[in-house]
Amino acid sequence: MGKPKLTSEQRFYIEKRLGEDISKRKIARELNVSPSTISRETNNNTLDDFKGIYCWRIADNIAKERCAQAKSEHTFSPSVA
Repeated sequence: MGKPKLTSEQRFYIEKRLGEDISKRKIARELNVSPSTISRETNNNTLDDFKGIYCWRIADNIAKERCAQAKSEHTFSPSVA
């Protein structure tokens, strides 16, 4: 079973709480997820252009693109089978 995916609403909440200077650990408790989930989310889905500032819309787009890419890589072609 794969890792649970964060929703757009959760990403919005993460951005809001980080803007309020709340720790990632506390945000994780509030969302009932592992602290590493929040760390991975902010590390993997923040653009360098934003100088480390997390933006939920960009993060959501990056995550959805990554998911779509992963699915397309696992699609089997009938000619291969």
